[in-house]
Amino acid sequence: MYKRVAAIDTEEELSDMQEELVDRFGDIPAAFDHLLQIALIKAMCHTVYISALSQNGDEVRLSMYPKAKLKTERIPEFLEKHRTELKFVRDTVPYFEYRMPPKKKPMTPKAEAERMFELLKQLLSEFLELKEA
Repeated sequence: MYKRVAAIDTEEELSDMQEELVDRFGDIPAAFDHLLQIALIKAMCHTVYISALSQNGDEVRLSMYPKAKLKTERIPEFLEKHRTELKFVRDTVPYFEYRMPPKKKPMTPKAEAERMFELLKQLLSEFLELKEA
């Protein structure tokens, strides 16, 4: 089972795995569903040359592979698109720092985790704009 989780690369594969687990075992515990979400986010990070993702509260650091094949000329436009949430830091290991938008209302821990997963998946899908062909 863990090998299949680690092999999740797309939303479709994630959805298929969730459906299969519900068919076999009933409702999926939140912790296991979070593991599935993390597996997809990890695969998405790899696709766009992100070597590490770390979270501290509402801030997420997305560290880039040093030799990431990105369209660097598109970074300013990408940052402008996300001007209130995203900044790029040129460091030994360059990284993006993402500040999640403020919550509109108090949330349960489960809802907060789901919100974070959705925001990260959206941001990572937009990172594809920066990837060289």
